[in-house]
Amino acid sequence: MTFVSDLLNNHILHCFANDLFREKYIPITRRSMVRHLMQEEKMLTEEEVEGFESFALALDSAIVNRYHGLLQELKVLTKSL
Repeated sequence: MTFVSDLLNNHILHCFANDLFREKYIPITRRSMVRHLMQEEKMLTEEEVEGFESFALALDSAIVNRYHGLLQELKVLTKSL
């Protein structure tokens, strides 16, 4: 009985750890998210919308520059799969 209990406990811990550390994917583009945030009433003033849009464009550019090479490399590596 102890073996079964230990096995079950280990499985539960493993599942819990996977849920804690698994990266979550939100199926929405960065641009769509920015557009929705900017259109949300009472979230930003007109002045803040302009600043937020500039920030979002700069952030998008930084993300693309940082990860574009990695994405291309992954595409090449997984192409044969």
